[in-house]
Amino acid sequence: MIKAIFLLSVLYTGAAAEAACCPDGWVRYGSSCYTIITSQRDWTEAASDCGIYGAHLIHIETKAENDFIKNYLKKFTKTGASLTSWIGLSDMIGSWQWTPNGETLSFSDWSPGQPGRNEPNSNCATLWAPKGYTWDDYGCNLSANFICEKSIDSATIVG
Repeated sequence: MIKAIFLLSVLYTGAAAEAACCPDGWVRYGSSCYTIITSQRDWTEAASDCGIYGAHLIHIETKAENDFIKNYLKKFTKTGASLTSWIGLSDMIGSWQWTPNGETLSFSDWSPGQPGRNEPNSNCATLWAPKGYTWDDYGCNLSANFICEKSIDSATIVG
């Protein structure tokens, strides 16, 4: 009986460890998996494309998470890539909120003077490459890369 319990314990622990992995092409931080999509999309298309992966545009909730993502993007910048990327933040309804759940900001890393564009349709946020991946409001109809996020619980193992 003890051997059976031990075997079940080992099998359960192994399955739990596997379930905590991110799919190929995704990177883990905390309880989330992230992937950078370098296909240029407008903000609405980017949000929709993340949904195909069972994910959403990234929600950056802490300085530590923000620093992790910025450092990850900066690795690509060293190769000459400029990865200005959509995040899941917009003020389309009058105040800056994470979409699609409507959570308000508990942390922000706006570029100096941002948000503040006086351009039409500048209601969506990016991690702005020219300013060290600080946040910038940007025209939702413009094209940019984007970052998808999903929780470890909803991540499936691929490969």
